[in-house]
Amino acid sequence: MKDPSNEVIKAFYSELNGKTTLTPYTMVPSGVDDYIFIGDFTTNGDIAKDKYITDNTVTVEIVKTYRGQGTKTAVNADANIVLQNIRDAFASTVALTGFTVIVTTWDGSNDFVEETDEFKIFRKFVRFRLIIEEN
Repeated sequence: MKDPSNEVIKAFYSELNGKTTLTPYTMVPSGVDDYIFIGDFTTNGDIAKDKYITDNTVTVEIVKTYRGQGTKTAVNADANIVLQNIRDAFASTVALTGFTVIVTTWDGSNDFVEETDEFKIFRKFVRFRLIIEEN
Protein backbone atom coordinates (compact mmCIF):
# COMPACT_ATOMS: atom_id res chain seq x y z
CA MET A 1 0.00 0.00 0.00
CA LYS A 2 1.42 3.33 -1.07
CA ASP A 3 0.21 6.90 -0.56
CA PRO A 4 -0.51 8.57 -3.96
CA SER A 5 -0.42 12.14 -2.61
CA ASN A 6 3.06 13.12 -3.87
CA GLU A 7 2.36 11.85 -7.38
CA VAL A 8 -1.04 13.59 -7.54
CA ILE A 9 0.32 16.91 -6.24
CA LYS A 10 3.15 16.75 -8.83
CA ALA A 11 0.62 16.07 -11.60
CA PHE A 12 -1.60 18.99 -10.51
CA TYR A 13 1.41 21.31 -10.39
CA SER A 14 2.54 20.19 -13.84
CA GLU A 15 -0.93 20.75 -15.32
CA LEU A 16 -1.29 24.26 -13.83
CA ASN A 17 2.22 25.71 -14.04
CA GLY A 18 2.38 28.35 -16.76
CA LYS A 19 -1.24 27.84 -17.79
CA THR A 20 -2.94 30.49 -15.64
CA THR A 21 -2.28 34.11 -14.73
CA LEU A 22 -1.24 32.87 -11.27
CA THR A 23 1.71 30.80 -10.11
CA PRO A 24 0.88 27.45 -8.49
CA TYR A 25 2.60 26.53 -5.23
CA THR A 26 2.65 23.55 -2.93
CA MET A 27 4.01 25.88 -0.23
CA VAL A 28 3.25 29.59 -0.66
CA PRO A 29 6.22 31.88 0.09
CA SER A 30 5.60 34.85 2.36
CA GLY A 31 4.88 38.11 0.60
CA VAL A 32 3.00 36.49 -2.32
CA ASP A 33 -0.50 37.97 -2.65
CA ASP A 34 -1.92 36.26 -5.76
CA TYR A 35 -1.42 32.53 -6.18
CA ILE A 36 -2.76 29.02 -6.61
CA PHE A 37 -2.12 26.72 -3.66
CA ILE A 38 -2.26 22.97 -4.29
CA GLY A 39 -2.77 21.22 -1.00
CA ASP A 40 -5.15 19.74 1.53
CA PHE A 41 -4.88 16.20 0.23
CA THR A 42 -7.02 13.57 1.94
CA THR A 43 -7.11 9.87 1.23
CA ASN A 44 -9.04 6.78 2.29
CA GLY A 45 -7.90 3.31 1.31
CA ASP A 46 -9.78 0.17 0.37
CA ILE A 47 -8.02 -3.13 -0.04
CA ALA A 48 -9.81 -5.27 -2.61
CA LYS A 49 -9.01 -8.90 -3.27
CA ASP A 50 -5.99 -8.17 -5.45
CA LYS A 51 -5.91 -4.35 -5.63
CA TYR A 52 -5.36 -1.34 -3.42
CA ILE A 53 -7.71 1.53 -4.31
CA THR A 54 -7.81 4.96 -2.69
CA ASP A 55 -10.52 7.60 -2.65
CA ASN A 56 -8.77 10.98 -2.56
CA THR A 57 -9.60 14.67 -2.53
CA VAL A 58 -7.32 17.54 -3.47
CA THR A 59 -8.23 21.13 -2.68
CA VAL A 60 -6.86 23.87 -4.91
CA GLU A 61 -7.06 27.40 -3.49
CA ILE A 62 -7.08 30.38 -5.87
CA VAL A 63 -6.26 33.71 -4.21
CA LYS A 64 -6.40 37.28 -5.60
CA THR A 65 -5.65 40.31 -3.42
CA TYR A 66 -6.74 43.85 -4.24
CA ARG A 67 -5.96 47.16 -2.61
CA GLY A 68 -9.31 48.80 -1.98
CA GLN A 69 -12.10 47.32 -4.07
CA GLY A 70 -12.03 44.28 -6.32
CA THR A 71 -14.39 41.71 -7.74
CA LYS A 72 -14.67 37.91 -7.91
CA THR A 73 -14.42 38.04 -11.70
CA ALA A 74 -10.66 37.46 -11.89
CA VAL A 75 -10.56 34.70 -9.27
CA ASN A 76 -13.50 32.95 -10.96
CA ALA A 77 -11.76 33.20 -14.35
CA ASP A 78 -8.64 31.59 -12.89
CA ALA A 79 -10.78 28.93 -11.19
CA ASN A 80 -12.34 28.09 -14.56
CA ILE A 81 -8.85 27.66 -16.06
CA VAL A 82 -7.90 25.36 -13.17
CA LEU A 83 -11.08 23.30 -13.69
CA GLN A 84 -10.51 23.06 -17.45
CA ASN A 85 -6.83 22.08 -17.19
CA ILE A 86 -7.38 19.45 -14.52
CA ARG A 87 -10.43 18.04 -16.28
CA ASP A 88 -8.60 17.84 -19.62
CA ALA A 89 -5.48 16.30 -18.08
CA PHE A 90 -7.26 13.72 -15.99
CA ALA A 91 -9.87 12.86 -18.65
CA SER A 92 -7.04 11.19 -20.50
CA THR A 93 -4.61 9.07 -18.54
CA VAL A 94 -2.25 11.23 -16.51
CA ALA A 95 1.03 9.46 -15.87
CA LEU A 96 1.39 8.86 -12.15
CA THR A 97 4.36 6.71 -11.20
CA GLY A 98 3.01 3.59 -9.54
CA PHE A 99 -0.67 4.54 -9.80
CA THR A 100 -3.58 4.71 -12.25
CA VAL A 101 -6.31 7.34 -11.93
CA ILE A 102 -9.63 5.58 -12.46
CA VAL A 103 -12.07 8.50 -11.97
CA THR A 104 -11.65 12.25 -11.45
CA THR A 105 -14.59 14.49 -10.55
CA TRP A 106 -15.06 18.08 -9.54
CA ASP A 107 -16.25 17.77 -5.95
CA GLY A 108 -17.45 21.37 -5.53
CA SER A 109 -16.09 24.78 -4.64
CA ASN A 110 -16.44 27.50 -2.02
CA ASP A 111 -15.85 31.25 -2.20
CA PHE A 112 -14.61 33.44 0.64
CA VAL A 113 -13.93 37.17 0.82
CA GLU A 114 -11.68 38.68 3.47
CA GLU A 115 -11.64 42.43 3.99
CA THR A 116 -9.21 44.58 5.91
CA ASP A 117 -8.85 48.34 5.96
CA GLU A 118 -6.34 48.09 3.14
CA PHE A 119 -7.07 44.88 1.22
CA LYS A 120 -9.86 42.79 -0.19
CA ILE A 121 -8.84 39.15 -0.62
CA PHE A 122 -10.89 36.77 -2.77
CA ARG A 123 -10.38 33.04 -2.19
CA LYS A 124 -11.93 30.20 -4.12
CA PHE A 125 -11.43 26.63 -2.95
CA VAL A 126 -11.96 23.98 -5.65
CA ARG A 127 -12.07 20.32 -4.63
CA PHE A 128 -11.32 17.41 -6.90
CA ARG A 129 -12.04 13.79 -6.07
CA LEU A 130 -9.86 11.04 -7.53
CA ILE A 131 -10.27 7.29 -7.35
CA ILE A 132 -6.78 5.84 -7.75
CA GLU A 133 -5.52 2.29 -8.07
CA GLU A 134 -2.02 1.31 -7.08
CA ASN A 135 -0.16 -0.48 -9.91
